Amino acid sequence: MGFTYTDMAEELLDSPQGEAIRKQSPLNRVATPEEIAEAVIRLAADGMLYATGCILDVNGASYLRP
Repeated sequence: MGFTYTDMAEELLDSPQGEAIRKQSPLNRVATPEEIAEAVIRLAADGMLYATGCILDVNGASYLRP
């Protein structure tokens, strides 16, 4: 699971723990709501009809599947 910088997560991400959370990703940051929305828009596009049961990790490589 990756973090997204939203109002709900702002207090945690702006606290001393936020640095450790950001370091979980090699990008050294968390996602923006716009980045998550872009993934949703692409999955909802007409050309994605055959993508059923897929897993899309939008987490800045903070978790890599084996």
